Amino acid sequence: MLGLRSHDTRGKQVVKRLERIEEISGGRDVDVPQIQGWFAEGDEIVSVITQLVHRELDPRSVNEAEIRAWQADGREIERNYLGNQAKLAARSARAG
Repeated sequence: MLGLRSHDTRGKQVVKRLERIEEISGGRDVDVPQIQGWFAEGDEIVSVITQLVHRELDPRSVNEAEIRAWQADGREIERNYLGNQAKLAARSARAG
């Protein structure tokens, strides 16, 4: 179980990850259902962490492993996206 500062830090990390994926994907209205679901889950996590920080929710009721898994999924989305962009840039450089 995390303490108040840890929840606040985790909340900031979640918000930054949401912003980063939104930035690299060009917004939230992507046509990829998995990424749309990931955004929705992230918004829910932000809500839960906000409730924790404001002591409106019992920290024991939160599954930290699910939040960590969501963060890992976000890192994977970013890696895949950036990897695909690099491949496209390399192909373009070779072709042009």
